[in-house]
Amino acid sequence: MKHETSNLIAVRLQSKTPPDLVVTAIGPWAARAQCADADPELFFPPGDDPAAEARQICSQCPVRDDCLAYALDAGEQYGIWGGLDPAERRNLRRRQRTDRAAKTEGAA
Repeated sequence: MKHETSNLIAVRLQSKTPPDLVVTAIGPWAARAQCADADPELFFPPGDDPAAEARQICSQCPVRDDCLAYALDAGEQYGIWGGLDPAERRNLRRRQRTDRAAKTEGAA
C-alpha cells in the first residue's frame, strides 16, 4: 500500500512483517526492537509531525544505538530511526565528520 505525503511516496510495511525478513533486511538487532509490534506509520509521520509516540518507543528501546547506526550507515532519508528524524541524523553526521576532521588535523 502506498501513502502519499507532501509529494513524497513511502511504502508502508505491513505491521506484522515476518521476523526473518526484518533480520535479513536490517540486522539481527531488529528482532529485539521495541517498535517490532508498533504501527510503522508512527515512525514515518507526515510533514512536520514531531513523532512523539515513536520517539517515546525509541527512548525505551534496548537496540536504539544499533538502529541509529543502521540508519546512519544506510543513509536512511525518511522516518524516525534510533529516536532521530532525518534532520537530526544529518546534523549528527555533520558533527561526526567535523569531529573526525578535527582529530585528523590534531594528529598531523
